[in-house]
Amino acid sequence: MRSEMPGNERLVLLLLKYAGGRIEGRVKLMKLVFLALKECSETACKLGATFEFKPYLHGPFSTDVLETLDSLKSKGLIRVDIKFFDEIWFRYEYELTKEGFKAVENWDDECIKNLVERYGEIELKELLRYVYNKYPKESTPTLNELFREIEQLIPS
Repeated sequence: MRSEMPGNERLVLLLLKYAGGRIEGRVKLMKLVFLALKECSETACKLGATFEFKPYLHGPFSTDVLETLDSLKSKGLIRVDIKFFDEIWFRYEYELTKEGFKAVENWDDECIKNLVERYGEIELKELLRYVYNKYPKESTPTLNELFREIEQLIPS
């Protein structure tokens, strides 16, 4: 694997590779990254992935994932589309570009492949249920954490 590429980027690209080049939904991608850290920790460590997650409303959340996606997009390795369902509801869709496919064509990892095969095609509600049940402390914010988040949004 290309060592000059940050580990977080390599992990996201591998997930996309094994998902057939496309993952629909930011929440789904976020949970797949989280599960890769938990259930393929040896691979994540080998890649140098350093995502930090915290409990949030839809389970584990990491701003590092959003920053990684922005970086991959700016490098031309992924395309990010927004699919609108109506005036309110939309979904982010992430897709490898030709350059992205070239970057990962010789990268292989059995654990990440199996993880995507297991969780990549299940409904989002089933994926969330699995993550919440298997990793409850990382999935559910406490009331104090929610109040702190709200307080940060309110101007002093």
